[in-house]
Amino acid sequence: MLHHQPAGCATHTATLPATTNIIESSHAGVRVRAWRVANWQNGSMVRRWMASASVKAEKNFRRIMGYRELWTLETILSESQFATQQAVA
Repeated sequence: MLHHQPAGCATHTATLPATTNIIESSHAGVRVRAWRVANWQNGSMVRRWMASASVKAEKNFRRIMGYRELWTLETILSESQFATQQAVA
């Protein structure tokens, strides 16, 4: 598994996962909890069921290694995006 570490980012944030498995895991948790619903009435009902299943799946989540440093990564990425937008404009 490859990890990408942006310039200026602390070395311990390099331990963040480089896959989308975190997202896929939450979607799988929702799928497990909502698979028996056979008659979806409308979009509002779908949103309620998905929200409820997400809250129940959330109880099984664990913290991501390096979660305390995610703000650093967000800052670096937003600065990079701002610089790119300034260069384009």
